[in-house]
Formats: sequence, structure tokens, C-alpha cells
Amino acid sequence: MKIFNKTITFLSLLMFLFLIASCQTEKHVKTIKNKIYADKVLKNGKIYTFGIKNQNAEALAIKNGKILFIGTNEEVENFIGSNTKVDDLKGKTVLPSFIDSHTHPGLVAMTSGNSELAKYNLPTTSKEDMYNYLKKIAKENPNLPYLMIGTWSNPLWGVKDPDRKEIDDIFPKTIVILR
Repeated sequence: MKIFNKTITFLSLLMFLFLIASCQTEKHVKTIKNKIYADKVLKNGKIYTFGIKNQNAEALAIKNGKILFIGTNEEVENFIGSNTKVDDLKGKTVLPSFIDSHTHPGLVAMTSGNSELAKYNLPTTSKEDMYNYLKKIAKENPNLPYLMIGTWSNPLWGVKDPDRKEIDDIFPKTIVILR
């Protein structure tokens, strides 16, 4: 009877282990079927996360504009599918993005690629030289809709900025932005 009980116990345990193993296999198969692939993978880099685990990572995976994974080159292979774009960083560094809280997008938009605006630079020798230069621009460009010009010298002016009235007298119909 003891042998019979041991055999039943052994067979029950064996069936239980097979049942658990089959559940894990089913779960594993399900995970493979629903595998998440990255849109983009960066490999072979120096990826700094500044406080997040895996601080010295060499690869990252991105899905829908969000970081999906950070880790090793070997681990990131699990996120590469047939449509994944893979970039080899060749040792280059990746840093978290920085958000600049002080920007001037309007100024950039007005001056980017516009050689007309970029051709003027204020003299920094004296206030009189600056006003004379502005008068010269006004005389040469009587229909100028606006003028963005710089850089005016803070030490030259001290605590008193250029005088708006004097600039308006030089450019009565032109918007003038001194930067």
C-alpha cells in the first residue's frame, strides 16, 4: 500500500508539474504572438539617463515617440522587428532632451534664411555711430516694412537703452527691433 501511495503521489506531482509547464509555455507563446516591436532602435551608443536604472546603457528602443526600453545591445534585439529602423550610434552619446524655458521663436522665424535681415550689424563704437548707421539704412531703404538689427552694445548704453523717440524719428514708418 505504501508503494501505491508513493506512486500516486509521484504521478500526481508529475501531472501537476506538466500542467504548470504547459501553462508557462502557453503564456510564452502568447507573449511571442503579441510581441511589441520598436519603431526605432539606437544601438552601440553611450546613453545617459541621469538617475534612471541602467544609467550606463548602450541601446534604446522607441515606440510611438516614447522610450520603450533602455539597456544593452543584446537585450534590445528583442524589440527589433521587420519594420524597425535601427541606427548604429558608433559610440556617440545620447542625452535626455532639454527644454529651453527662454526662447525667441519669433525672432528665429524672422531671421532664419533671410539674408536681407542678416546683413545689418550695429556699430559698437559709439551711440552717435549707431544712430548714423541707422540713418544710412533708413535713407537707402525708405520703404522697409521692418528692420531687425543687432547686436547693440550694453556697455555703450549703460543703464539707459537706445531712445525709442530718436529711432522713431529715423524710421517713422518702419518697425525697428534692436536685439
